[in-house]
Amino acid sequence: MGTATLTAPITDEGMRMTPGELIEEFYERLADLNTDMRNPRIYLVPKPGVITVDRPSRRVSAFVEYADKKHFRRSR
Repeated sequence: MGTATLTAPITDEGMRMTPGELIEEFYERLADLNTDMRNPRIYLVPKPGVITVDRPSRRVSAFVEYADKKHFRRSR
């Protein structure tokens, strides 16, 4: 298992969102990364308290753990 910092930009539309809405979008982005077959990792979902919403820098970020997808694939 490894760790990484994932970040997502806050768009102009996102600047009008609540922190909860931005965190929900961050979770959706994480789910998209996990289902993308080109991405070799599975990221664990961070708890809401460790997600940072930084409006001045226009980004949402979190320190997350990950595992390589190859460890979870079953051979046939």
